[in-house]
Amino acid sequence: MNPDIPHIEQYSGVWAMYQPALEEALARIQYMDMAAHIAESRLRLARDDAPAALSKTEDGIATIEIVGTMTKFGSSFSSTPGSVALRKEIREVTANDAVRGIFLLIDSPGGSVAGTADLAQEVARARAMKPVTAFVQDLGASAAFWVASQATRVVANDSALVGSIGAFTVLSDFSKMFEEAGVKVRVIRSGEFKGAGVPGTEITDAQLAEFQRVIDSLGDLFVAAVAKGRGMGIKMASKLADGRIHVASAALSLKLIDAVETFDEAMAALIAEADKRDHAPAIPVRANITKGVQDGRKNRCRGAGLRNYRGSKTGVPQQRRRVSRGVYRAGRDASGSSRAVGD
Repeated sequence: MNPDIPHIEQYSGVWAMYQPALEEALARIQYMDMAAHIAESRLRLARDDAPAALSKTEDGIATIEIVGTMTKFGSSFSSTPGSVALRKEIREVTANDAVRGIFLLIDSPGGSVAGTADLAQEVARARAMKPVTAFVQDLGASAAFWVASQATRVVANDSALVGSIGAFTVLSDFSKMFEEAGVKVRVIRSGEFKGAGVPGTEITDAQLAEFQRVIDSLGDLFVAAVAKGRGMGIKMASKLADGRIHVASAALSLKLIDAVETFDEAMAALIAEADKRDHAPAIPVRANITKGVQDGRKNRCRGAGLRNYRGSKTGVPQQRRRVSRGVYRAGRDASGSSRAVGD
């Protein structure tokens, strides 16, 4: 690939992506005029006319789109921001008192493992503060499902494909081809596995086992996240981590999602949940009771701590207020940082 491509290193490494989508993307890139593509991408960044990935409705619901192949820093080959930028957006709306709920609109085959775990953890943190719905619109596979699984509620439209739990990488052994060409590649290494997989060298069984160890470790992280996010045991999540993808109805029976719904139904359910939380009464919580004797009388002290409906401890009940009816959109500048404009 052309060295002028920003963050070119993010295209190598381990992937958590639906395999047919990856093959299709690679086929398109193979026949692409890379110089023209890079020039067009730079013009687009200079104009900063990329569509916003975040918007807020009048009901105080922030919608964040994860559409296309996921990468850590964003890619000109995909319409979705990088996982780093998405984390910033989720953090912003979580901290924004005018946002009552978060709607993740997902249509993605997954992508690079790099950055995915951090993004999933950001969703889990947001879920602890506000209701988060992940709506899979046609495709929520691999890394995209890793992120979606951390939402309060995961739903999909009836034709959606969901799952593809697992990670993979690809190794090619060109040693015989190099040998037939009369080329012998030698790797000078300081450790047994340093330089394993260098083109032209034989990939040994020991090296394959080492690559497999790394993939298994990353796969275990994926499984643990799904188990925690979906509220299932590790054993059950491990059974589902076979790389297969499922139509929404099957994903529902496997407990990968909570419901099969349309976009409007999923959004309405999130608004209803936000309304419910807005009107939930503050619940007082007694602190540890201290017993003592003073002036011959038993003195019972009760702490003044209160717990608001989101579960955070505070000295006074949380003030509730209606959400502003204004609408704002957030975009990103050429560096990938978020900015809010309007209300």
